[in-house]
Amino acid sequence: MFAVIPRSCRSTLRRLADDRRGATVVTMALAMTVLLGFAGAGVDVAVWETTKRDMQGAADQAAFSAAITAGAGSQHAITNAKAITANMGFVDGQQGATIIVNNPPSQGSFSTNNLAWEVIVRKPQQLWFANVFLGSPPLAAARAVALPVGAIYCMLVLDSTGAQALDLQGTPALNTPNCGIQVNSSSTTAVAVGGSATITAKTLSIVGNYTAGNAAHINAIIKTGAAAVADPYANVAMPAQPALCVALPVVSAGSLRTYSPGCYPTGIHLTGNTTNNFLPGIYWIPTGQQLQITKGTSTGNGVTFVLVGTATVDFGANSTTDFKAPAVGPTAGLIFFQDRNTPITTTNNLGGGSNQKFTGALYFPTVSLNYSGNAATQYCTQLIVRRVSFQGNSGFQSNCTGIGTASITNKNVQLAE
Repeated sequence: MFAVIPRSCRSTLRRLADDRRGATVVTMALAMTVLLGFAGAGVDVAVWETTKRDMQGAADQAAFSAAITAGAGSQHAITNAKAITANMGFVDGQQGATIIVNNPPSQGSFSTNNLAWEVIVRKPQQLWFANVFLGSPPLAAARAVALPVGAIYCMLVLDSTGAQALDLQGTPALNTPNCGIQVNSSSTTAVAVGGSATITAKTLSIVGNYTAGNAAHINAIIKTGAAAVADPYANVAMPAQPALCVALPVVSAGSLRTYSPGCYPTGIHLTGNTTNNFLPGIYWIPTGQQLQITKGTSTGNGVTFVLVGTATVDFGANSTTDFKAPAVGPTAGLIFFQDRNTPITTTNNLGGGSNQKFTGALYFPTVSLNYSGNAATQYCTQLIVRRVSFQGNSGFQSNCTGIGTASITNKNVQLAE
């Protein structure tokens, strides 16, 4: 083919083929494309790092807030945590952002700690220049875990001034090896331990002081002059009693009776040798009425008994009870919810037999509670009460964390992960 080109043009073509002038321009053009790509990617990475720091700050503050506000209920803690992240620019479900709040955490060293709160913030990052190298936006994530520190209490006595707000006489035994007992009374005899009574606890914390007889035993770190601890359920709304208080029929099958949640206008009185099953839900006992269990076996999983006005609780010697609070919902963690307007002269009785098993909180913020005989509350129990006395061979045990219960602490919270 070269032979058909005129001789006069052949030398020109040879010179053009050997000419390297202008090749630098092409090389530079190709190189600049790569260099600008890397420079642009560097800008993107810098933006991502800034966003990542902002996400971590949002996760830290949200986890801290969740642990602080958990006393008002788990749903309140979750809502509050997501509000914190939203105020910092990360709204759950918007612009691809995902906010996950876990209690306990889904991973890490505190995955079995029901007091720990985990917040995970995830969001796809924008591609400005790095799309030259990346086919899809990278997903950035930040995680934080917060939990209360210091003393954790499973018994809180709220009376702020009364003598013998916590009173043990006879041979009762309080056994809370994994948590403490807090008494808010400033009296010099806020705690009275007489007879051969025994207190075994992680801590015994008292705003005022205590007295103990020669035969009494207190196996705990005792702290007097302590700061008062707030009611962990103070912000939890009491479920309103239905306007029409009409109980649903009790379903009987031989000695087995099944109760449905609702309002019981004449209270609930279990005095026979029956087996009583309470279906999950809220049970209202109207003012002036009583939840009375003196015989038989009573169980309920996910139940809350709301004591309206002057309604009271009375457990007898021959009764066996096993109640577990709901883990979620408006009464999460609460087995008993006493009306905060109940007169302080009102008294509840958990007396008699030793077969009281509670998983959750017994919340009697304005009234007194008496344990007598061989009564012994056990398992994963919290007690929040104005005043409490233990007589005879009665007792109280709590060796694990109740499902859905609020943390009773001095509100000191720290980031753990």
